[in-house]
Amino acid sequence: MKYFIIAGDYSGQIKGKELMKSISIEDADAKFFIFGSELMKLSNSAILFDFKSLKIMGFWDVLIHIFKLKKVLQSCKNAILETKPDSIILIDFAGFNLRIAKFAKKNNFKVIYFIPPKVWAWNEKRIEKLKKYCDEIIVIFRFEFDYFKSKMLETHYFGNPDTDFLLSNFKQKKRNKNQIVLMPGSRQSEVDNSIYVFEKLIQERRDLNFIIAGVDNIKYNLSKKYNNLKIQFNSNYQLMQESEFGFIVSGTANFEASILKLPHVVCYKTNSINYLIAKILIKVKFIALSNLILNKILVKELIQKDFNYLKCNAILDNFYQEKSLNKNQNEGFEAIQKIEFASDVYKKIAQKVVLVSKKA
Repeated sequence: MKYFIIAGDYSGQIKGKELMKSISIEDADAKFFIFGSELMKLSNSAILFDFKSLKIMGFWDVLIHIFKLKKVLQSCKNAILETKPDSIILIDFAGFNLRIAKFAKKNNFKVIYFIPPKVWAWNEKRIEKLKKYCDEIIVIFRFEFDYFKSKMLETHYFGNPDTDFLLSNFKQKKRNKNQIVLMPGSRQSEVDNSIYVFEKLIQERRDLNFIIAGVDNIKYNLSKKYNNLKIQFNSNYQLMQESEFGFIVSGTANFEASILKLPHVVCYKTNSINYLIAKILIKVKFIALSNLILNKILVKELIQKDFNYLKCNAILDNFYQEKSLNKNQNEGFEAIQKIEFASDVYKKIAQKVVLVSKKA
């Protein structure tokens, strides 16, 4: 069968590739047409568009690139009509994918939304679109499943695929003394907004060894080289295992760090326009997934002005002086594991996708 997959950001593309691998096992004749990135390349796939070329992050970037996005949207619609897939799998990337969902349903294609829009955080009006345009919704967090079911949406939850993968492949081991991992994000704009705070920390804390978890094609604009810093690419999980503490930009990495029991804080800074819009629209109490899952502050959040050298340094001092911080976080991380763990998650999701596609 033919599957058309759309994943606009890095974490969605990684999950998309893992799902494609599992679909290929369940459906030996699977063929994938992808609007995503080269990260998703498999022998039975064709990359029709690479979203890395757009470099969009936040509300303001969407406005700036609106005409480019319209062209890509039309190109995507044309590709769907040309390839005639048995199903269309949408992964996150709500603004773009909901428009595709409407188009796909109008043209009688099966629509599966894997990792749907975060309507529990903002823009609940999208719930009606999900009901109208999607045949199946698959979520990856327990609290999302409870939320969508309460809104009477046909929703499936098979466990969290990251929890399954990380607990199966990365066993806990001894951490390197005084090693701090810095995870400034997977987009250039995220890195640009956080790197100068991290550089100040590196300059002042010569007693600690810092490692930036690097991402390919990202520039880390530091003023000079430091003896207590190195950049290590494509080693996120290894660095989370080996480090004593982490400073992590909000998102998937926060959840992964929680599963790997890395003591950490969540940091986030964006431009003033994005922040003001987010403050108006977003209605959740926390930005860290670990805090949302437990519905309490487990991981400290340093947002916008609070994300500065003085507060980061104070947190490090507290971590090395107050052992209770480590203990409390560790207990919370274990609770998250229990909530989100299930085995063979991608296999179960793939089986559902193949079953729905056969009914097309």
